[in-house]
Amino acid sequence: VVLLDGVPWRGTIEAASAFDLAATKLVSIRAEPSSWNMQGLIGDALARVPGGPPGRLIDLKVSGSRHGDPLQPDWKLRAVGLLGEHREVWDRLLDAYLAESLALSGMNDGGQNSSPSELVEELSGQSFVEVLSAGQARQSLVQALNAGSPKNPDRK
Repeated sequence: VVLLDGVPWRGTIEAASAFDLAATKLVSIRAEPSSWNMQGLIGDALARVPGGPPGRLIDLKVSGSRHGDPLQPDWKLRAVGLLGEHREVWDRLLDAYLAESLALSGMNDGGQNSSPSELVEELSGQSFVEVLSAGQARQSLVQALNAGSPKNPDRK
């Protein structure tokens, strides 16, 4: 499951305690807190998800972004404050996680063949992404994000 600046309802927050990370990986890509995403309320839902295997719950925030950034840009969305910076970061993250989930080698990150974990490490090093949760805090970022991910045998 990939959430793009998810905005949970109160019932969703309560239901998150039944999410099974052993069965399904959960990736949350968030924008900066604002009224559009109920001030980052998804964090409350993610906090209720029971622990699971390392690297199965990934929570990222795209710095300087807004709730509408995953949408096709439009002047009207910008006028109402729904768009922020770094829309291309959203596209790269979504492409990488979807390619991984669908086992599409060579399709993620514009054909650059970087895994989602490598992409997140690159983007966090450039201060475009803040890693809020990546499994076990004592592991390196790449180890935590790679844990439980399918391996791509074509990669060198």
